[in-house]
Amino acid sequence: MKIIKEIMMPGLKMLLVWTVICGVMYTLLLTGIGQLFFPSQANGSLVSAKSETGEKVVVSTLIGQAFTANYYLWGRPDTGEAASQLAPNSAKEKARVAERVAKIKAADPDNKAAIPMELVTASASGVDPDISTATAAYQVKRIAEARHLSVAKVEKIIQNNTSGVKFDKMGTKLVHVLPVNLALDQLAPMK
Repeated sequence: MKIIKEIMMPGLKMLLVWTVICGVMYTLLLTGIGQLFFPSQANGSLVSAKSETGEKVVVSTLIGQAFTANYYLWGRPDTGEAASQLAPNSAKEKARVAERVAKIKAADPDNKAAIPMELVTASASGVDPDISTATAAYQVKRIAEARHLSVAKVEKIIQNNTSGVKFDKMGTKLVHVLPVNLALDQLAPMK
């Protein structure tokens, strides 16, 4: 029994020490750094709106929202499920894509440009908050007509919410869908 105690005690002490270091101190350090230098992101990048009862959190800018009205910029499709893991050649995915293409053509029948793949295929995570600049440009005329705005005003709002390129060369330009739609609602509210 004494031998077991001599063998186990150092191991248990090390387990306790590393649990405190890795499980408590490291976690507190990273949480503190996040709160100090990146408070918005560390707290979920939440957006609040005023209601009758006061401020209410309505959405996170880190998660893509399902905008479906013609007067909004649309992001990647929401599958209604956790994520889209279907193969491109599966019958179910082909049916979903065909349905989305029909919806897009019905919403903007005058647009003869090729429909961007982003608008008809869901992402694996299902929560992408950004779209490419080409996908945003495809939707400008539809949004401008629905909101009775000039194409230039819609393009300016999209440009103001485009980011991604660093040091003039690295990265891909992306349009953040939620801020574009919030700016559109401020400029030309819809009933």
